[in-house]
Amino acid sequence: MVKNQLFKAVPPLEICEQVLEAFGLSSFDDVHLFSRDDIIANNCIDKLNELKPVLMRFYFPCKARTYLNDLNPKNALTVLRQIIRFHNYGVVSREKYIRGKKTIVYQLIPIEKKDIETTNEFKCTTGEKPCTIVFK
Repeated sequence: MVKNQLFKAVPPLEICEQVLEAFGLSSFDDVHLFSRDDIIANNCIDKLNELKPVLMRFYFPCKARTYLNDLNPKNALTVLRQIIRFHNYGVVSREKYIRGKKTIVYQLIPIEKKDIETTNEFKCTTGEKPCTIVFK
């Protein structure tokens, strides 16, 4: 049964957990932050290359060629986002300074919380009445 434009079948939870382990995450409930440097340090690309034959069974062949060949940290994050979406999780990113260097860090988050987390609110206290500006 076709589930979307990327996958010919839904990847089971066990496969998703193996992909999470490749990123150094213990489960869907693991909330620690990781960066592209962490992906390289954890040999995530090598681990995903080992999982490639299994993952190829779920992707359409044309999409498998696009996303699973020549893996790099950016493609690996894309694969993670695609796989965990079926289990109602997403990846949020934000900028953070680590040892004086601006780095993008990523975190797993349930999709229902993702909309809440990505809303930016600014409180304005200039003028006579306070106001809140919300960007969605």
